Amino acid sequence: MTHTTQDDQQLRTAILEAALDSIITIDDAGRVIDWNPAAARTFGYAHDEATGRRLSDLIIPEHLRGAHERGMRRYLDTGEARVLGRRVHLEAQHRDGHIFPCELTILPITLSTGRYFTAYLRDLSEQRRQEEALQQATQRATRLSAVMSALASVTSEGDVARVILEEGAPALDAVAATVFMRRAHHLELLQYQGSASDEVQDQYRELPLDVPMPVAPVMRTGQPLFLTQEDLTREFPQASHALNLAHPGAHVAVFPLTAQDETLGALTFIFERDLPSSAEDRQFMEHLALQCAQALHRVNLQAEVRSSEVRFRSLVEATTSIVWTRDARGHFVVPQPQWAAATGQDWAEYRGLGWLDAIHPDDRPNAERTALENVARGVKYQNEYRLRLRSGQYRTMAVTAVPLLTPAGDVQEWVGFHRDVTDERQAQQRTHALYALASTLSDVNAAPDAAALILRHALAGLHADAGAVWTVSPDGLRALAVHGYPTALTERLQHLPLDASTPVADAVHTHSLQAGPLSTLHGPAAEGDDGHLVVAPLLVNGHATGALMLSFARSCPLTAAERTFLEVFAQQAARAFDQIHAYERARQSEARLGGIISTVSDAIITTDEAQRILLFNTAAERMFGTRAEDVLGGSLDRFMPGRYRAQHAGHMRRFGETGVTARAMHEARGALPALRADGTEFLVEATISQVVIDHQRLFTAVIRDVTEQRRAEQVLWESEERFRATFSQAAVGLAHVGLDGTWLSVNDKLGDLLGYTPEELQQRTFADITHPDDLNADLGYVHQLLNGQLRTYSMQKRYVRKDGQNIWANLTVSLVRDEAGNPNYFISVVEDITDIKDAEAQLRAAHNELEARVEERTAALQDLSGQLQTQVQELEHRNEETRVLGEMNEMLQACVSLNEAYHVVGHYAALLFPDHGGKLYAFGPSRNVLEEAAAWNGAPPSDTIFAPSECWGLRRGRTFLTDGALRCQHIHAPTPALCVPLLAQGEAVGLLHLVAPDVERFTARQQRLAQTIAESVALAMVNLRLRESLRQQSIRDALTGLFNRRYLEETFEREMRRAHRHRHPMGLIMLDIDHFKRFNDTYGHEAGDLLLRALGETLSANVRGEDVACRFGGEEFALLLPGATIEQTAARAEHIRQAVMQLHVTVRGQALGQVTASFGVAVFPQYGEALADLMHAADFALYRAKSEGRNCVVTAE
Repeated sequence: MTHTTQDDQQLRTAILEAALDSIITIDDAGRVIDWNPAAARTFGYAHDEATGRRLSDLIIPEHLRGAHERGMRRYLDTGEARVLGRRVHLEAQHRDGHIFPCELTILPITLSTGRYFTAYLRDLSEQRRQEEALQQATQRATRLSAVMSALASVTSEGDVARVILEEGAPALDAVAATVFMRRAHHLELLQYQGSASDEVQDQYRELPLDVPMPVAPVMRTGQPLFLTQEDLTREFPQASHALNLAHPGAHVAVFPLTAQDETLGALTFIFERDLPSSAEDRQFMEHLALQCAQALHRVNLQAEVRSSEVRFRSLVEATTSIVWTRDARGHFVVPQPQWAAATGQDWAEYRGLGWLDAIHPDDRPNAERTALENVARGVKYQNEYRLRLRSGQYRTMAVTAVPLLTPAGDVQEWVGFHRDVTDERQAQQRTHALYALASTLSDVNAAPDAAALILRHALAGLHADAGAVWTVSPDGLRALAVHGYPTALTERLQHLPLDASTPVADAVHTHSLQAGPLSTLHGPAAEGDDGHLVVAPLLVNGHATGALMLSFARSCPLTAAERTFLEVFAQQAARAFDQIHAYERARQSEARLGGIISTVSDAIITTDEAQRILLFNTAAERMFGTRAEDVLGGSLDRFMPGRYRAQHAGHMRRFGETGVTARAMHEARGALPALRADGTEFLVEATISQVVIDHQRLFTAVIRDVTEQRRAEQVLWESEERFRATFSQAAVGLAHVGLDGTWLSVNDKLGDLLGYTPEELQQRTFADITHPDDLNADLGYVHQLLNGQLRTYSMQKRYVRKDGQNIWANLTVSLVRDEAGNPNYFISVVEDITDIKDAEAQLRAAHNELEARVEERTAALQDLSGQLQTQVQELEHRNEETRVLGEMNEMLQACVSLNEAYHVVGHYAALLFPDHGGKLYAFGPSRNVLEEAAAWNGAPPSDTIFAPSECWGLRRGRTFLTDGALRCQHIHAPTPALCVPLLAQGEAVGLLHLVAPDVERFTARQQRLAQTIAESVALAMVNLRLRESLRQQSIRDALTGLFNRRYLEETFEREMRRAHRHRHPMGLIMLDIDHFKRFNDTYGHEAGDLLLRALGETLSANVRGEDVACRFGGEEFALLLPGATIEQTAARAEHIRQAVMQLHVTVRGQALGQVTASFGVAVFPQYGEALADLMHAADFALYRAKSEGRNCVVTAE
């Protein structure tokens, strides 16, 4: 097949322009011949700067140049190549001198002009950075999780600081770290981790708040501080000198420890290398500082709670007690004023053992038994029960009874004390509730669960009847938990506005406790409804994040102790919610990391040292054709051919022993073989890294399928070869021109026209060789092209040749834009019209001479004027022909099919030869005959189909004029006829046939015009055939000639929409050759290929024109039947099954035996409206056909 130079040049340039990887071509001397834009971006040299220079001087680091030169010489001398055709990882050098990793593939090219090499280079810097960032993010997330877990159980400031430094410093590669805690008037060194001596540490145990060290401004401003060694020396010379003694050249990062809007201290990291500059490093340090501050605040609050409990118990014990005396039997025998005042009992009621009636009925049996047993024994005893007071309220009393003995040792009487311990016991219960809340919340990670837990403990701690917990959201207060309210009120409490005047909103706004009647939330109270509510804001760092409300049936206000408990409880709840939110942010960060892994295009597989699979991302599922849940925990060996497993195990063992963090596994062989789940092999590139987490070594492999890439590289190489051959043989000048006017590439024809070599032209712009009088017009057209006012333009202009002569040319220019629509470069076609212009000049000279002699030769002038008019008309006719030719060329470039091109040729040929009939012939598929493709101005009498040997023009390969005895056999007209072969690259693609209307011969001008039309049409036909060939290659399976899976997916979407519109069904048949592997194993892969090809021919012969038969993969095929019902689809499958059984395939004289296939049938939309669902149903039916004995048709259930 032949190709036009213009289109091959466009194709090659588009590929090079669009390539993301660097593509560089060098000659056997190592000099750069071609340098694409990706190479310019990667290495910093423009195309003009790189062309002609040695590649080793441009991109090879100095320490590798010797090896590069030796390898080149070895290959040129001996043909031995160690890296050709393989992918190797090496270092490359940018123009600015920095060295970066890259992946290199070199392919040799041998042409008639010499040996060349094409190098494909991919910058691996970003990939390496992503791998390192992924590993570092995983380690940081693990350490941050460990910090949060450890901090949940610490109870002292020292333990908090120790956990932060032990986990944070190694993760950041810090050589030292400190935690300073603010005291009343100084800073205390709470913890230090590093190599400084104890003497140095003692100097900084206590520091004044205004100490000239970096911690002082951080404590004062509450903002982090990052200081290099130069910054330390300039701003804190004393601290810099002391720091250099232990850590020379150190850099410092200081973070405030802030909680509840108060700076508690400072966290400092010391680095001997540069300060961490990435956002992830600084975010990690900020998280550590936040966790440290919150943990310090929590342990301090816990200490305050314990101290408050002691003070509260002492206060309760100091209250007034009820003192009483009883006789030896434990009876009241005399009135007891304090007892009567406290309980309200009369003497008659409590005398004797009547005092037991004042005890709560539930506690009375135990109180009576304890008193009588110890009275009988005569020993001191203590007890605790609830006693009814005068007000009718029961209070918890701690009872202490002491016997007073006579000198003989007998009990004379009992003296006792009733001490009210109600508040003390409530305080203990509340303290216990705080501890229980703190311990149980550490295991809760969801806000609703935490809210329910908080509400339950609050109700129990304050004996409340109902309550609710809210969180502040953008649209108001949203309930997390509600308990104890009627249904209507519960629904009302689910969302409360913040702008309403309610105790809940007031507590959030004022950051203080609010109280009021319950009716403020649900309207006027019903009769007897005296419910009372109290609301506490949930504050974090001075901001209200929610509210806690408790309701009581009693209307009396809370005591001071109850208010204190509620405030402390609300603080504890707020911190719990804040920690849950922090946990959720960390979990989301981990989820985002998982999302990155699941969405990357390369497969990522993580294994342990035993090669058990721990991670199998979505790309791996697609690549290997299996689900993650089916392979997790299994061995990685299932995805590699058996012949490589032992070798792979040895590589992995040695890799683990080296301690190297990452390496490419495909360096030695260029690519690795891998196995899909269906057993098919394919080529991959793999990079593996290792990391040790919790004493366990993990390996992570990043795998890329390079099968299509290898195929694309081969296609690119073949395209480049075709392009070079076609470009150099063009009959007109062709060039690519940059937006700045530079000649990017030119062909030899243009160099011949202008007298320059291609290399000399590439050093100039088109303006440099344009005649000054024509430059402005040319630039104006260029401006209109760039603005989108024109798609293309043609003009006649003068060029200044290298020898100084002016030549006239017809210039046609079009603009190529990139995918985003931005201007990219120009395509210029230059045709020499100097002869035409010389004729015009001669005509003007004759006209001027005639004017000078008009008076002398009036009669002769009239005659000459007629001749001149004829020439002018001829010239105008030529100009019109040139315009029509340009318009025809533009239309041919816009055609998308040969039929369109034939129609365009017929239309414009009729305009160019209005008095001549004509036909356009094109070779048929067999190239044995020519067939009529177009006709105009009345079809001339000639054959519609004839052999090439019947035409003298085709046999001679040039224009043939039939006007005498020698006539082409396909011509039947008696008048002169012209046969012009359509030639491209020396190959005939068709014939232009013209017939004169009478016996007049074709003029030379008409013959030249016909030749010009033939050249343009030939170029257009070759271009269109190339496009169609490329399209067929993209949608056809090369082995069977059937459509491929990609075409099936495209066709399904189109047919599905048509089926939806017309409510028609659509059938799908999945079939698989039975025992295909046995054919391959028994007769070899050649037999397998012949069998697949034969099956493809069978399918093509047994489908309708609108059906789509494709090779789905391996020995599996699919047929899409638009409009077919389930019964029709099954019948078609049965018909094909029987046809398959009739196949007789012979390999080298040996028959393959009986061939059968299994079929699965499904129909749209009954079994699914998406291709994946329909194929799943058909595939499952195919599986059932296999299970039921093969060689059968099964319909999906």
